[in-house]
Amino acid sequence: MLFTSTAFLIFLPIVFALYWFVFSKSIKYQNLLLLSTLIDYSFGFWVAGGSGRKRKLFLLLSILNNLLVLCIFKYYNFFIQEADRKSYASAAAGTASQGLSV
Repeated sequence: MLFTSTAFLIFLPIVFALYWFVFSKSIKYQNLLLLSTLIDYSFGFWVAGGSGRKRKLFLLLSILNNLLVLCIFKYYNFFIQEADRKSYASAAAGTASQGLSV
């Protein structure tokens, strides 16, 4: 995408609007977005400057970083709820068996 293209002129304001929306929500999301952007930007420089195996390594690390952030935000609540539900179920089963054995 060229800087002088019409697509870029449409794309750039949308990206700035999304950044502004995220920045107005919470400081937590601001820091996460800035950190993720800086990490990807750094990996981009290392991919461009590296050769052979280093390029592949930095590309892989960048992809893994983005997938890790995605998985944490998408599945964190699911795993916490499942762990809480299982611990509650095991605690309830323990008290039920104690009550029946008396």
